[in-house]
Amino acid sequence: AAQEPGDGAARLRAAFAGVLVASIGPVCSAALREHGIEPDLEPDHPKMGRLVAVVARQGPELVRRKRPA
Repeated sequence: AAQEPGDGAARLRAAFAGVLVASIGPVCSAALREHGIEPDLEPDHPKMGRLVAVVARQGPELVRRKRPA
């Protein structure tokens, strides 16, 4: 079946519902939200090391919540 023009974006947003979406900071979070994707986490300071630390600390639990057994 032919796809409607917006189908790709909707499918992409739906796919993000099952993965952890981490944003490095407010600018990245705003860009994600403009595309209908809500970040699951964002570090308190927009630095890569902080992002890695928060993903390591909170990521596994957030993934479990997004992917119920």
